[in-house]
Amino acid sequence: MGNPADPSQQPTANEAVEAPTIARIQTPSFGARYLEVARRQLFARHPDYLPFLLRHLDIRPGMTVVDVGCGTGVYTRLMASRLHGEGQAIGVDIRPAMVAQAREIADEEGWIGVTNFLEGDALALPLPDASADRVFCNSLLWLLPNPVAALREMWRILRPDGVAFAAEPDGGLTHSFDPARPRLSDLEQRFQQAYVRGARELDGHDYDIGRKLPALFLAAGFVAIRAHPRLFVAAGCDLGDDPEAGLVERQAEYQQALAAMLADTPEARAQRERRWQRARVGGMSDADLLEHERETIAYLRERVSSPQAIIMDGSTYLYGGVLCEGMRFD
Repeated sequence: MGNPADPSQQPTANEAVEAPTIARIQTPSFGARYLEVARRQLFARHPDYLPFLLRHLDIRPGMTVVDVGCGTGVYTRLMASRLHGEGQAIGVDIRPAMVAQAREIADEEGWIGVTNFLEGDALALPLPDASADRVFCNSLLWLLPNPVAALREMWRILRPDGVAFAAEPDGGLTHSFDPARPRLSDLEQRFQQAYVRGARELDGHDYDIGRKLPALFLAAGFVAIRAHPRLFVAAGCDLGDDPEAGLVERQAEYQQALAAMLADTPEARAQRERRWQRARVGGMSDADLLEHERETIAYLRERVSSPQAIIMDGSTYLYGGVLCEGMRFD
């Protein structure tokens, strides 16, 4: 692998999914590596997303860019790829294990010197005032009890005319449809909506934050605010550019999902009860939860046992959110 800081080897926006940062991982991993796998699967299945994101971030050589809540540093390294070796991409995360993992992966991929990773709270970023040109967070604000406070911290570390970006989910954009299983479609939709309500009440997690971002940016002091939709559509029969390999991968995913649903370990039971508790608080009955589980298991068993069922799967799952940007203007 070449030096990612070499401008001659930098990807264009349309080539971003082929950058070292977005290399495909063939073997599922767990722990801190799980986030890395999930991000790369998202990029591989939705190749239009990275060009969309990079176009709006508009990162140029010489800038200092900050990734708040960086996790394993996927977006930190993505932003570093646009600096062409001039400037710095800084990842900040409150979890020491994630920071350690981000440093390890950056070292493996040759990003040392271009990236830096710090332990820190989104509500008290370990960076000086007016020190960054771009600040970005992905799926962070929806977890926080006070997202405006985090945005104010992002405003604080921005230089005048610097821009902050937040890519956050919106549960209202989540929809499921399966023409062969209308009852499952109805139950899945109700479960998603109930879970969103229950998670908000029990955890303070706001899955509908995407639509609120412009108001939150205004409350934090930003101007020139713009909101951009991001919608991902996953069709059951879409097996990617290599259908044969895609079918094998999809069957493995269904097998893992079925095994997780059928697992009867204390940990599996506790995780299942946690999900059900939030759906109950959101208004779903135990009878409907049990039916939803039975219908889902039947769906997964059919696809695990029959590749043809996957090839002919007309189900569609839509999920999305909002990318919001705002400028610091003094």
